Amino acid sequence: MSTIYGTVHNPEQTRHPCRATETEALVELLDPKNSGQRLYTTKVDQEGKYVLKGINAGSYLLFSAAWGTENRFYWEIPVKIGPDETIDIDLLADTAQVLK
Repeated sequence: MSTIYGTVHNPEQTRHPCRATETEALVELLDPKNSGQRLYTTKVDQEGKYVLKGINAGSYLLFSAAWGTENRFYWEIPVKIGPDETIDIDLLADTAQVLK
């Protein structure tokens, strides 16, 4: 089984006021052929760190989203992981896509 870990960097570091009761941010591995199918999920801690453990070898779409003051930032990254592999993937603020 493999592991992916890293940090989610929110470009604005401020939660959207309407999302104050929203659950914690998540990092998910999705089926690349059916992105509505979540295969692995983990919470992002208060420092932005995450760890996905117990991943089967294969190809996935790594997804996460973060709320800023007025925008929603998200990442969708294709990932291929081998058996017993550990990968460090930081979701950087300057690589985020933006929904306004």
